[in-house]
Amino acid sequence: MPSPNSVQKYFYLPLEIIVREHDGKATLAHQAVQDGWTVVMGPKIYLYAIADQLPEGVFLIKSATPLEFHQIKSLRDNGHAVCSLDEEGVVTFKEFLGRNVRFSKENLDYINKVFFWGEEQKKVFDSVYPEYASKGIKSGSPRMEFWRDIAADVYKEQADRIRQKYGEFILIPTSFGIANNILSRSKGLELVKEHSSALSNETSRFMTGQAEQNLIAFKEYLDFMPEMVSAFPNTNFVIRPHPSESSAVWQMLAEKHDNVHLEYAGSVTPWILASKAIYHFKSTTSIEAHLMGREVITYMPPMPHYMKKYTLEQPLSVSKIAKNREELLGLLKDVVRSGGHKEKGIIEGILKNWIHLDSKRTSSEILLEGMQSCAPVPTRILSEPKIAKSKQLRAKVDEFLLWMNNASLFKRHMPERLKSRISGLVYGRHKYSGSDIEHTRKVVQVLSSQNAGSKTVEVTEFMTNIFIIQEKR
Repeated sequence: MPSPNSVQKYFYLPLEIIVREHDGKATLAHQAVQDGWTVVMGPKIYLYAIADQLPEGVFLIKSATPLEFHQIKSLRDNGHAVCSLDEEGVVTFKEFLGRNVRFSKENLDYINKVFFWGEEQKKVFDSVYPEYASKGIKSGSPRMEFWRDIAADVYKEQADRIRQKYGEFILIPTSFGIANNILSRSKGLELVKEHSSALSNETSRFMTGQAEQNLIAFKEYLDFMPEMVSAFPNTNFVIRPHPSESSAVWQMLAEKHDNVHLEYAGSVTPWILASKAIYHFKSTTSIEAHLMGREVITYMPPMPHYMKKYTLEQPLSVSKIAKNREELLGLLKDVVRSGGHKEKGIIEGILKNWIHLDSKRTSSEILLEGMQSCAPVPTRILSEPKIAKSKQLRAKVDEFLLWMNNASLFKRHMPERLKSRISGLVYGRHKYSGSDIEHTRKVVQVLSSQNAGSKTVEVTEFMTNIFIIQEKR
């Protein structure tokens, strides 16, 4: 029998929203290669489609919602181990960490390990699923380490180009995917509930209330934006909509104001680095900006008292908070007058309860150590998979539907069911945009330069948008 260290280990990193997840996953992939793994990274929809032909390995999935049960079961049926690190585990409600929202008993039966950003997330999980507590590991997230230690080197050139284009600007990463969903205004809450199953009445009411708060804030942010940007005519404001949001209302705003610009290209990270400050509402970007040394401002508009329970403590803990329009203008004025930059933020106070730190190991090392014990011995080899003719045909049909969507004559006469299908395809393309092998190589290169003596890592293309990351032979 070969020793465990001599057995080939395969590690799969499926990406759902590529520009959000890529950098943390590439950071993890670099460490995995140091530990002897061969890593395959690419869009979730593509990796899942060929999972039955890939060598048995470990899939690290971004969530384990009830809607994903059949995907998780299929991975296990094809010989893979399945582990989960919830990408939304740091800026979320404790109510959503419980039963049938982010996890379900059926999924947990098939999952080998569950990793958590920090203590609060694991504490709720253990109380709801005590029978699965032994599967849980506090790991932190490689995304956090990328933001704090790596991002500035990876994105220096891009951030410089952005500054040259926009000068001094305030970044507005919107987070109104429920109130302003890309599929339709009413679809945001529906999608949240669709990913869950058998919700308790209490959880369902909480989701509805939280959606109501999101709508109130969206309307207030949108309503005040013209007056706000007009108060600072010499300062640019760059709006970056959340991937789940429609950009139409923000585009109309940009067309009416010379100092407002709409951008959605690549990762948000270089935009944060290039900015003076960010202005947000309950966004994970607040923590990213805090760790990268940017000023963070949020506006919590007046709301009914019963909505206090829908406040998220994590973003507030790193933000300067305005409670009315006048206070917001004052905070923005302070930022415009000052440099906006500050020392890199640290993880303390409330944030320390949500993000696990280990003085001896990185998050990547903790994750890989946890997965080592469940890595299967592969019986299949890594070779170019065969794509079924039915899947090839479906891909061609999807391309044709997207073409029809751009032809106004066809679009006007489409039945509603077909329009709904096309909306889903457009949303999917939006989420999967941003795959770039040269950027993956850049992350790996920076990590190698920061870690003297590390193995030489190479990134090659396996299939379109799917990359192999491994030790250079």
